[in-house]
Amino acid sequence: MQDKRDKILFVEDNRVDLMAFERFARREDFPYDYITAGSTKEAGEIIQSEKFDAAVIDYLLGDGTAFDLFDKIKDTPIIIIHRGESSQRMNFPNTTTSQINL
Repeated sequence: MQDKRDKILFVEDNRVDLMAFERFARREDFPYDYITAGSTKEAGEIIQSEKFDAAVIDYLLGDGTAFDLFDKIKDTPIIIIHRGESSQRMNFPNTTTSQINL
């Protein structure tokens, strides 16, 4: 019997970044199942029919922000990706936040 793998939603509107994630997942034998979406609209439609163990969402998407998905993906840990200036700090009320400069 195969163990259940955690499922991750990855939301990114930049096609190059999305392709890089998928290439990484294949190359590193990513130990999770994942579904990708390129917009808040597409992610919202997926969320209606799928349950996720975690979500990784680009903060600024072409049709909205990661915040637009918060009410739709309740009780799911969310990691927000933001490629702003290194001095730019984002504050999210009622959350635990960390800033990693790459």
